[in-house]
Parts: sequence; C-alpha cells; structure tokens
Amino acid sequence: MRLARKGLLEGIRAVFRRAQQRFSHPELPIVVIYVGIGLGAGWATTYRGSPAILFGLENIAEEGWTDTPTLRGLIAHELSHLLHGYWRQEAGRRFRSGPLRQLYVEGFADRCERLLNSEGTAHVSQGSDDWED
Repeated sequence: MRLARKGLLEGIRAVFRRAQQRFSHPELPIVVIYVGIGLGAGWATTYRGSPAILFGLENIAEEGWTDTPTLRGLIAHELSHLLHGYWRQEAGRRFRSGPLRQLYVEGFADRCERLLNSEGTAHVSQGSDDWED
C-alpha cells in the first residue's frame, strides 16, 4: 500500500498535465487516496459536489498494481471516466443503464487511458494477455 500511495502521488500530476494538454479538460478533480474494505481500486465520482477520483490502496495492493506504468494507467482510466461524463453532459447526452452501457463506458475509458499512457497499454492488461478475450 505504501508503494501504491507513493506511485499515485507521483503519477497524478503527470497524468493530469498530459490530459490537460491532450484533451483540454476544464477542471482538475479532487483526489482521495484511502484504505477501505475492498470496494475498488479506482472510482470516478463526485465528492462534496465536485468531480473526484477515489483510489483504494487495499485493492491496488491486492491487484499488485504498484509499478509506475500500471498506476499511471489506473489514474488515466479513472480520469477518462470523468472526462467522458463531462463531454456527454456538455453535448446534452445522458448515460443509459445496462450491460451495454457498462461495456461502452469501460471501453471508452480504456481507449482514453491508452492515449494518455506513454506506454500505450491499459493498466488491466499488465501481466495478463487474455483479459480482453
């Protein structure tokens, strides 16, 4: 968890800077790094009425996501969810619910993550070649 926290703190600025250059997003989200009870490694949401990303150190450590490329991928992925929501809101488009929506949203975030990640890979594919199948 210490490695994950250190990597997150180092990666957040770099990923946010790259996102601002590439996508010109309007505002930086609040970032909350916490130790919880296993609810998720990353979560794009709101916190006190502002866009936020929550990072659960226990899940990040359990997944073994402590190296720099993987953590930066996770940061980019969650930031991409916030950007996607912002762009859809600006275009007057609402999200629907259901499994197809979930596939679309995760695929969109995966693509943005790959665009922002200098290694060009997604954090979930690190160490696993068969997850997309």
